[in-house]
Amino acid sequence: MDPLRGVVLGIVQGLAEPLPISSSAHLIVAPWLLGWEDQGLTFDVALHMGTLAALLLYFWKDWWGLATAWLPGTRRPLGGSASEASEVSDPLGVEDRRALDRRLGIGIVIGTIPAAIAGILFDDVIEQSLRDPRLIAAVMLIATLVIFAADRLSRRVRELDAVTWRRALVVGLAQAVALAPGVSRSGITISAGLFLGLTREAAARYSFLLAAPVTGAAGILKLKDLVETGIPADEQLAFVLGVLTSFVVGIFAIRVLLRYLRRYSLMVFVVYRLLLVALIFALGTMRAA
Repeated sequence: MDPLRGVVLGIVQGLAEPLPISSSAHLIVAPWLLGWEDQGLTFDVALHMGTLAALLLYFWKDWWGLATAWLPGTRRPLGGSASEASEVSDPLGVEDRRALDRRLGIGIVIGTIPAAIAGILFDDVIEQSLRDPRLIAAVMLIATLVIFAADRLSRRVRELDAVTWRRALVVGLAQAVALAPGVSRSGITISAGLFLGLTREAAARYSFLLAAPVTGAAGILKLKDLVETGIPADEQLAFVLGVLTSFVVGIFAIRVLLRYLRRYSLMVFVVYRLLLVALIFALGTMRAA
């Protein structure tokens, strides 16, 4: 794999992971459209580690609050992320904020369990049987209808303090479904949050926080494979550039999406997904002819 291809796929991952358009689908479909060989799930997971680093950095204040909420005498820095520290003041008292962080932390743990179980049970199926572009397009079409319905029909009145363990479990089940390429982890979990009454921004923020444990666990498991097999010398630079690119672009995409969802709906992503589905089916039909 040449370095340029690593950079291109890093850009694809950095944009498509935070945005509700399915990064796993784009990492499969982009090489297919460009006539490249499928780079395989291991490289895809490596790129996900770049966007995981972006999530950890962007939301570092959230992670600090979640980690220290159980410790007496600690305080959460103001703001939901490093980039928002100067924009957001905390309307809650210290103890109320700590209670919210503890409840949110429990919700993240509960929401992680379904995807962890599904990943263990269906890892081989996902890697070997769900990477056909036309199958991905069909899955993407169904998921797009769900995203459309969530955006149009939801009430969107609740904030993150409304994430109970039951709601966390519902969003976690949605995240498990998103292991199938084409669904979009962020798209389906944001949709689940919207159906539960969360605002778009609150649903997106919870979706991003929920992504880190599962992405990290998948990366650790694939790291074992990389240690055992090694990265071919001619692909090492592509791996490094791909991960770094997905990290930088991922931070940008997270910031843009959160700001966008404060004012606008998900319809632009629904339209994009439908156009991509049409393109995949059209090219698939032409190539099969």
